[in-house]
Amino acid sequence: MEGASGTLNPSPVLLDNYDDTAIAGLCRSLHLKVLAEGVETVGQRDFLHKLGCREMQGYLFGRPMDAADLEKMLRRQFAVD
Repeated sequence: MEGASGTLNPSPVLLDNYDDTAIAGLCRSLHLKVLAEGVETVGQRDFLHKLGCREMQGYLFGRPMDAADLEKMLRRQFAVD
């Protein structure tokens, strides 16, 4: 997440953010999916999972990469022997 100065915010504190809990609960009650961004730790992932969030992205799952590297990774992961 970028701050106002254009520098990267080191790590938003998700586990203490009651707004995130309320938003996740509201979405769940409306039967909406929640996509969490910026998930960097197993603790954040577990917390979000307990809130019912099943779609997440962030450094915990993978670093940004260009299209060619993504294609190589996917070919390796889904290679058929």
